Amino acid sequence: MLVKRTALGLIGLFAFATACHAQEKATLRLDWSIGPWQAPFFLAEEKGYYKAEGLDLEILEGKGSLTTMQLVGRGNDTFGYVDAAGLPKAAAAGIPIKMVQGIYKKNMMAIVFRRDPNVKTLADLKGKTITITAGDAQSNLMPAYLSANKLPSNFFKLMAVDGGAKYRLVATGEADGVGSYGAIGIGLLEGIASGVQYQAFDFADSGITVPGFGVIASSDTIKKNPKLVAAFVRATGKAWQEARKDPNAAVDAVFRKFPQAKSRDAEFRKILTLLSDYIDTPNTVGKPFGWMSPDDWAMAEKLLVQYADLKPTAESYYTNEFTK
Repeated sequence: MLVKRTALGLIGLFAFATACHAQEKATLRLDWSIGPWQAPFFLAEEKGYYKAEGLDLEILEGKGSLTTMQLVGRGNDTFGYVDAAGLPKAAAAGIPIKMVQGIYKKNMMAIVFRRDPNVKTLADLKGKTITITAGDAQSNLMPAYLSANKLPSNFFKLMAVDGGAKYRLVATGEADGVGSYGAIGIGLLEGIASGVQYQAFDFADSGITVPGFGVIASSDTIKKNPKLVAAFVRATGKAWQEARKDPNAAVDAVFRKFPQAKSRDAEFRKILTLLSDYIDTPNTVGKPFGWMSPDDWAMAEKLLVQYADLKPTAESYYTNEFTK
């Protein structure tokens, strides 16, 4: 009996060791420091969805979507979470990446400014100082946005500053508005300037159709390890759909991992709830979560070729093979 129990114990230990060994290490590089628009990744991590798919995943903060694209393209990170608006330009520059899962298919780009009852349309912001970060999606597509509203290119006074300053300058009144992401920008500014309310004009409402945030992987990873990509996409999609039903659960997962972020409780909950409006476009409604519309991407390329000096390429920037 003792021998049998010992043998069974050894088999159990072997199975446990094998399962642990089977966990494949991977990293996810975020677009920026921890924010509510990333919360469902931490929900998936907390609930063990990545481990259940055989992934030993480390989630890392980022320093902008372009930097994340470069890190993934070089193989420094396995996956990245980025603003899709910059993806075609990165691909045209030779960065070997593709989007494998669309998260926010409707882009969130917007002009965010202090709420004012006298501002009812974009035309009411004539001559205002708007902070931007050089080379970001909002600055690249600002000409398209102004053109779509029949406004001249010098309609705003654009102030190019680094990412860390563009919200602070608006909150302190040194600038009137910021090129940001609607719900995110409103939440961030209201978190900085307590008691002040902000509003936004979304680029998408003027026909600027460019996919929003999503997950990227390198072309090399997609080719050599499609099972890894599929596993990550499944786990992520499961958590994101849960977060749509219960955004507070995703926010709570962030706070349990980063207790210092709890000081931004109201901001996080408001932003993630508002962002549910950006999950789909009319072309993706009813499709599997993460699926991206070829028509949306075709329109995005057309805009970027016209306004952001993008050179057309036959290479696709995305794939739906993992979201069928």
